[in-house]
Amino acid sequence: MTLTIDLPPALESDVRQQAARRGQKVNEFVVHAVEAQLAKAQSGDASNAPTSVPTQGKRGYTADEVIAMLKMPQPAADDVECQQILEEELLRKHGQ
Repeated sequence: MTLTIDLPPALESDVRQQAARRGQKVNEFVVHAVEAQLAKAQSGDASNAPTSVPTQGKRGYTADEVIAMLKMPQPAADDVECQQILEEELLRKHGQ
């Protein structure tokens, strides 16, 4: 699915900087951040959820709310961790 999001310039800059720090493309960073946020929501952990819900007349989330949703709880995995994850997933998918 393709989704277009209009971000304020400051938020766009923050997203690009965070993606660059993690060595990710911007779209990869955003997808990972959304996945992490959804996983938290499904697990009942609302500690990183926006503090307010859009109300009638409000056009969405504030920049601070979006930044809070995109913050990653831990740094990105390094090459060794990525290789280990890949090997575990291959074993899980294809067996021994």
